[in-house]
Amino acid sequence: MQDGAEKEVLIRRYLMGRTWEQIAVDIVKELKREHLTTSGETFLEWQRPYVEDHIASDDPVLKSL
Repeated sequence: MQDGAEKEVLIRRYLMGRTWEQIAVDIVKELKREHLTTSGETFLEWQRPYVEDHIASDDPVLKSL
């Protein structure tokens, strides 16, 4: 059985995870709104190739971020 402190830690971790997930969802919505992606994937690293395709500069530094 978990005591109150352990439950509070679990609740905070859950809420923090939900907060990060919502931030990722919001970022993907904005990328779609700006036509920088067609993917709905919220793991943002997987958005990189879609966004890179829209970088007009030949500077490799911009595409390596």
